[in-house]
Amino acid sequence: KVKTSLFCLDINPFACYLAETNLLIQVIDLLKQVKEIGNLRECTINRFQVYNTDSLLLPQTENIRSALLNPLLDLELTTVSEIKTRTGKFTNGFDFVVGNPPYVRAEEPDQLIYRKTIVAQDRFATLHKKWDLFIPFIEMSKRLLKSETGRLGIITSNAYENAPYAEKSREMLCQGMTFLQIDFFENVRLFSDAAVNNV
Repeated sequence: KVKTSLFCLDINPFACYLAETNLLIQVIDLLKQVKEIGNLRECTINRFQVYNTDSLLLPQTENIRSALLNPLLDLELTTVSEIKTRTGKFTNGFDFVVGNPPYVRAEEPDQLIYRKTIVAQDRFATLHKKWDLFIPFIEMSKRLLKSETGRLGIITSNAYENAPYAEKSREMLCQGMTFLQIDFFENVRLFSDAAVNNV
């Protein structure tokens, strides 16, 4: 069930390897428990569904590098594309979406082309003023949820609370969603390398 119902997307290949390793460690304990009570005959886990991809951009078929890998990469490309567009077996959406989007300010010089690419996709309605990169992540996360029952957990910059560029995003979340909990981490550094406070 862990293998078939958990899907992870991250742009950092090392983060993907860490996620798969951590999942394997967690599942090994479960397998040991089942084996001890005699219910485990044979189980193999080739890999978990952790995909190295840019979550905000739709996959491009030209990224496939080798004819030998085409069938495997086609399957992965199809799965990632269906997740991002909520199509195929993901039409109904996810029960839970959990995210820790990057905190990249609009003024970052190396982000201009990337931001233009995101805008050109015409997939995000909450891009407003000088939006930070976490704004489209929040919109995409809400879009991936099951309509009535899905739950969203996001850790983001506390600028989200009152920044003008987050206004459309806050309005989107308030439409049709119920907030169960908001945690403020005043004077607590959750990430030592981040220059922001979190919420």
